Amino acid sequence: MIDQTFLVQGDRRVDLWQAGEGWNGDFNPDDPNDVEFWRFDVQERIDGQWETMDDASYCTQLPVDSDFTTTQKALRWIMDETYSVNNVKKICEELSWISPEWFTEPRLSRF
Repeated sequence: MIDQTFLVQGDRRVDLWQAGEGWNGDFNPDDPNDVEFWRFDVQERIDGQWETMDDASYCTQLPVDSDFTTTQKALRWIMDETYSVNNVKKICEELSWISPEWFTEPRLSRF
């Protein structure tokens, strides 16, 4: 299992990384009900160096054992929502709720 992945677009970078966070703060591997989640950072390139933007680092509700496709979709979603935006605080707060359900197609049924 990887512990970090990222997406770069121009001078913007989105990282998903394992910060050891779970449902109640620090992930507790001894608690069968706890889940370890990805944290994301939105960074911009300044003078050739990546720097995390102000108020742009949040824990998600996306488990670190999510499949590769879901993880890549999350990176793309975060990038699309924050790209070309200077004040990303409110957007990132909303994106902290990102979870696998965001990428599940609804099941339609007939009456």
